[in-house]
Amino acid sequence: MHSALLRDLKALLAVCFMLPLLVVAAEPKLLSDESNLGANKADIGIVSTVNGDNHMDVVINPGGQGCPSGQWWDIGVGRCTSAVTLRTESTSRSCSCSCPEAGSCTSSQSGTYPVFGWRLPTAGNELISGYGATSWSSCQMVSNACVAGDTSPPGGGGDGTPPAPGTTFIIDAFICNSGHADWGSGPLGADDKSSIISTYRQFNYGSRCPELGGYVYWQSSWLGWANEYQTSNPGTSLDLALARTWLYPTKQAMNQAAVENNESSASYASVLNQMCADYALRKYGMVVNATYINFSGSSCIVN
Repeated sequence: MHSALLRDLKALLAVCFMLPLLVVAAEPKLLSDESNLGANKADIGIVSTVNGDNHMDVVINPGGQGCPSGQWWDIGVGRCTSAVTLRTESTSRSCSCSCPEAGSCTSSQSGTYPVFGWRLPTAGNELISGYGATSWSSCQMVSNACVAGDTSPPGGGGDGTPPAPGTTFIIDAFICNSGHADWGSGPLGADDKSSIISTYRQFNYGSRCPELGGYVYWQSSWLGWANEYQTSNPGTSLDLALARTWLYPTKQAMNQAAVENNESSASYASVLNQMCADYALRKYGMVVNATYINFSGSSCIVN
């Protein structure tokens, strides 16, 4: 009897060993998410199947072990690559303009430049590596205030007498709006130029408008900070970068400069009055007692 039981047990074990092995398919564990991928690593998509032979086929797509130094995975070309052309940007600048005899004019020049970098997976956010040279078009006149000759009289009434008290005049060195001959100067668009002017007047005692030097300086500074923001935040448009860098550092820097140059103090009134007197001397050819009209932006009055 014992020998019969032993024989049956051996037969049962033999049947068990002949059964197919049980295949347990475990869900692959994600070792690293996108936020932890190191620099130069391409996104990895894993597709796995279990075939009829109880083998697992794994397809890794795309990227593999990352890109060589100096390259990134660009989803536009679908491979590791050096910087590609992402887009072309438009820009403009003032250019030389002169009148044959007297008066003033302004000219502008439009141009385009390429932006290089990569469109990173998965959303295609841009990583900017640099900018190409700007291709400039021909210089085009924007405004023309040229005259045949200087028709301003040497004195207030044209006979050498000073202008009458209450006479007002404009310091045309101050840029207040788009009607000024130097409005087109600087790299920014019309809305941003207006923001620079209004903010300059806000921080300046007497609310005077900027001269050409400050007008162009603050445009260029703001654009520089916006470009730095774009570099730190790939895929950000220039308009958004300008908006993000307006309150800080641009507006803050303008306020700080006004304080450091004493332009925000009431004592700056004497500087403005001297500007009016100097301009009156050039305008009328004689010493004139003239003072700045507060909050006018660019106007003086003869006392």
